[in-house]
Amino acid sequence: MASSKKVAASIGGVIVFVLGVIAFVVAPMVTDRASQGFTVVGKWGNVRIDNGPSSPFVDQYHFLANYVERQKIEPEDTQMREFFWQQVSYLAFRAAVVQVAMEDEVKNAGYRVPQFRVNKDLINYYLDENGVYSETRYQQTPETTRVSYRKEIEKYITDNRYIEDLFGNGIEYGLKTSSKESDFIVDMAKKERSFKYVVFNLSLYPSSEIVKYGKEHSDLFTSYDLSLLSYPTEEEAKKMLVSLKNGDVTFEDAVILNATKTLTDDNGKITSSYRTDINKYFPDNENLKAVLALKPSDLSPVVSMQNGMFGIVRCNAEPSFPDFESESLISNIRNYMNRNEKGMLEDYVLQTANKFAENAKASGFEKAVEDFKETNLTIETSNLFGINYGNASSLPPLPAQGVFANLSTNESFFKKAFALKSGEISEPILAGAEVAVLTLAEEKEIDSYTIDRTRTDYKNQAGAWFPYYHIVSIMSMQGMNYPLPIAHKTFMDYIFTNSKFQDSFGNLFK
Repeated sequence: MASSKKVAASIGGVIVFVLGVIAFVVAPMVTDRASQGFTVVGKWGNVRIDNGPSSPFVDQYHFLANYVERQKIEPEDTQMREFFWQQVSYLAFRAAVVQVAMEDEVKNAGYRVPQFRVNKDLINYYLDENGVYSETRYQQTPETTRVSYRKEIEKYITDNRYIEDLFGNGIEYGLKTSSKESDFIVDMAKKERSFKYVVFNLSLYPSSEIVKYGKEHSDLFTSYDLSLLSYPTEEEAKKMLVSLKNGDVTFEDAVILNATKTLTDDNGKITSSYRTDINKYFPDNENLKAVLALKPSDLSPVVSMQNGMFGIVRCNAEPSFPDFESESLISNIRNYMNRNEKGMLEDYVLQTANKFAENAKASGFEKAVEDFKETNLTIETSNLFGINYGNASSLPPLPAQGVFANLSTNESFFKKAFALKSGEISEPILAGAEVAVLTLAEEKEIDSYTIDRTRTDYKNQAGAWFPYYHIVSIMSMQGMNYPLPIAHKTFMDYIFTNSKFQDSFGNLFK
């Protein structure tokens, strides 16, 4: 956990660290438009944020790019690597917005950086091996470097002024936490409960109903035999289409030359080819009509694709109508319904779970499980846990067991589960692709040590600022969970929902 005391660490020491890790390793996407004029990626009030060399966006990107390089976490796969760097770029952009917002607020308040503070922290750059200020080292430092040191320190002190005023410095100032607020949080954690439960999966929806739906919407599950060439720009695709029509190159040779085999196998054939798939690939209605109207051996005009690329489609054969005896097709229809008709599946499974719940109320939980005929049920028992809506990091989390992973933000679940008395059966509770029915297994008071720790953790979380939060965001991209302190997250939400903030980040990729 990041204590607010960390914010008050030596400014000079932190600045030395930051400058030490910055290496100007920048992926082309951030700076490759410099020759065409800088791209505006966002605004805070009247302050523009672009991708120019002096932009806070590029500064933050330098920092994150160096971290990625040192930690060797760049994906090896080409497509994954491109997506990864887009994510890093967006993290850098958000960090830049936060920096600009803080500096703008401090400026509006009339704050000016005291030069004696700057001079004091500058000494850290000119210490000898014994930690003593060295005039020789100062004189040997180029003037441009000295100026950059001064600017970095001024910027850091400005940002730190805002953080200290808002979050405190670990000793004074900052946010205050009401004792009643802390008591309320602790009360949620005082009692822990465990539950016996059974789970009904949406896969219970009968195959006969899946086939019925498929037949009623058979056009969606017609299979198309198509091949595809895809290019990053419309111009490249148009040039290739001319070559194909002139006979300068065959479609098969174009497939071999095509560097971006998107949605296809090595032979250029579209691998997922039901109408439901084709609809997704070509979202422009006119382009979709052109593809669907192709006859065998026909080539489409250049069509835009859902991934931003441009394609040329060849029809290989007439469409194949659905075979509702095919397990593969039935699986495809079920997947489609899970995405687009989930309510139908949920209604059926909720009715099944409700039937079980009524039986359990009449004959008991265990007996109802034994007697239930619609599906095999297994009684599971959760670990003990308390009320923690949203799995806030200042409270003990919900169990990582199956169904509970999808219940942390389900208000109905907490109301139903924590109102149960011994022997009572809950109503069916929807959790993602599952429905659960619960009964209380155990309830106990937590120990005084956990109560005290919860109170302390909440107070720390409610007033803490974590200075390297964008590094934490990269760690989250790698699957490591390091949630931000509550106050920090609240502040970030305030910044990015503020009317002063304008997000034009997508301009970078146009």
